Amino acid sequence: MPTLLSVLEPVPLSPRGGLGSPYARLNLRRNPFGEPTEEELALLVVADLGEMTAWLALPGHALQLIGDCGRGKTARLLALRALVEPAPPYVYLAEGEPIPALPGSGMLLLDEAQRLPTRRLRALLRRLDRIALATHEDLEGELRRAGYEVRTETVAGLDLPTFEAIVERRLEWARLAAGPLPRLAEGGLADLHARHGDDLRSALGELYDIYQRRIDGVREECDGQV
Repeated sequence: MPTLLSVLEPVPLSPRGGLGSPYARLNLRRNPFGEPTEEELALLVVADLGEMTAWLALPGHALQLIGDCGRGKTARLLALRALVEPAPPYVYLAEGEPIPALPGSGMLLLDEAQRLPTRRLRALLRRLDRIALATHEDLEGELRRAGYEVRTETVAGLDLPTFEAIVERRLEWARLAAGPLPRLAEGGLADLHARHGDDLRSALGELYDIYQRRIDGVREECDGQV
């Protein structure tokens, strides 16, 4: 299993936390692989969305992001929301929960679209003029029958350089100040990538656990010095 390099020198403890907190001793504001807000997640995406954004600028266009869980469909939808003007509503369909209110016109970003019953989907498509959806099932047929020009993007495949760029962006997001950051030992990211493939969610989850163990270890060191 990858291990963290001890790249940071401890800074003086503060009786009220501050620079003496376990995060600050690692030059972090938080665990880099924790759950970001929707707005933060949109900024953490490493992907070229220029063509998708241009596609959604035209009425009558639909964008379908299809792929397995954990590949980055939600992050792309949220990034598109930040790029399209005016920002369209984003709706997530949670499994086993009531369907939330859906817009009656305009554009929509719909996450987990396969959970919407077919009749409801057809009625929704008649009301909108543009839609971007993330789905595990291919809904291109329904979109075309509703009169949309459809662009389907399969969200799959993750090469090592892109994975490394995603990890680096996460580290910079969590950075506290200038200076070194805690990183995996040499070969650690390549090992993670080899084991998780394009399951980004799973890889980030393991990174969260690795960093949290390091943070907890520093916390114990801090407590032992008080």
